[in-house]
Parts: sequence; structure tokens; C-alpha cells
Amino acid sequence: MKLPFALAIWFTASLCLAQSDHNNLDKERPLTFEDAYSIAYRSYELQTGFSAFAFQKRQPQYGLRTEIQYGIAKNRDLSIGWDPVFDSQSARVRGDNLELSYFEGLTREIGNSPAVGYRIEAEMPTTGSVRDADVRARLVLTKRAKTYDKFHLNLGVAGNGKLAFGAILGYSLPLGYPRQFDTTLLAELAVEQSRQASGQNHWAGLGIRRQVDVTTVLDYSIRMRFRSAVTENRNALIFTVGLSKSF
Repeated sequence: MKLPFALAIWFTASLCLAQSDHNNLDKERPLTFEDAYSIAYRSYELQTGFSAFAFQKRQPQYGLRTEIQYGIAKNRDLSIGWDPVFDSQSARVRGDNLELSYFEGLTREIGNSPAVGYRIEAEMPTTGSVRDADVRARLVLTKRAKTYDKFHLNLGVAGNGKLAFGAILGYSLPLGYPRQFDTTLLAELAVEQSRQASGQNHWAGLGIRRQVDVTTVLDYSIRMRFRSAVTENRNALIFTVGLSKSF
């Protein structure tokens, strides 16, 4: 009797460690901001999402972002990702770079002090020199607003030579809590310096993360880029549907 009982305890504990939580927020799933918490220690999470980019003055683009994360330590995770985009106007696929990322949660929310974390990313070319790598850093703060909803401030800098700065204000609200706890509403406002032309990019977005089972979360979002330094990218709509799976 002891062995089956011990196996049941082990299986339950493993399942809890490997679970995906719709209320824990990762970048691009489905909006661009994230919260100040890492995935669980020793857990893996596969994230993938399909995006459609609709423009007023050019043909649409389609993306299929895929990323895998691993909790290397408590409050720390590593990830590797790939984000190819098909441009229907040129009939070409761009995006042969690999994204390597490290996240660390520094502090949890205590009293009036927000949770704080940071992320360092490098976009590495699969062809060419490592010196062409694009490096990005992000400071993440998460603070509870009322009982369940939270604000998330992401401050970033990116560049390979010339630096570009950006800020994202995110908001998350679990729907139906405490009667049920399987859906989170997301919203964001963002501004960043353009690296393609002089000026700024501004966008806003709404999204949903919905728990399917203990290890699976589906996400949906729509974003509008209402200001862009590149004229043909103005008023672009971005539709995203994705999935996160822990194991």
C-alpha cells in the first residue's frame, strides 16, 4: 500500500510543479508585457503563437513565434525562441535569428513595494557574426491594484550600437474570481523609440488567457499600432492566438 500511495503523492507533486497558470504572464503570450515572476523551478514550458499583421498600405504578414522555457533555479528561468515572419508582399520568410533569454525575479510584492524582476535577451544570427547580435534588457515591476487585478510596468532598452528605449504599462484582471479561476483579461499601452526610422512607435492591446487544463493555457489578443515611425506600418492591426504547455 505504501508504494502506490507514494507514487500518487509524487505524481500529484510533479503535476503541480509543471502546471501553467493563466494568471502568470509571459511576454508575447499574448501581449508584449510580462509580470515579475519566473516559471517554476525545474519545469519546462513550451509557448507558441500564430500572429497575423494587417496593414493599410501593404500586404499582410504572418508570424509563428515558438519559445521553450526552463526554470533553472528558484525565481530564474532560461528560454530559447524563434520568431519567423512570412511577408506576403515579397513572398519571403524573414527571421532566421535565435532568441536567447534569461529572467530573474528579484523580489516579491510586499506591502506597498512591487515585485521586481529583470530580463536580458540576445537575438543571435544563425548566419553571420556574433557581433551582429541584438541585445535587449527589461526591468519588470508588478503591483497589485485592488484585490485581484495588477499593474505591470516594463521598462526596456535595446540596441547594437544605437540604443532605443521603451515602456509598456500592462494590466491584468482575473475574470469571475473567486467563483471560478480560469480566465484573465489583459490590456496594455506602449511606446518605444523606433530603430528603423526617427520617431516613436505607439500601440495598445487587449488579450485573454484561458486555462484549458492544469498544464495548458490558450491565449488571444488584438493590438493596434496607432503611431509608427515607418509610414506603411501605421494603423496596423495584429491578431494573435497561442498556446502555453508545461511539462
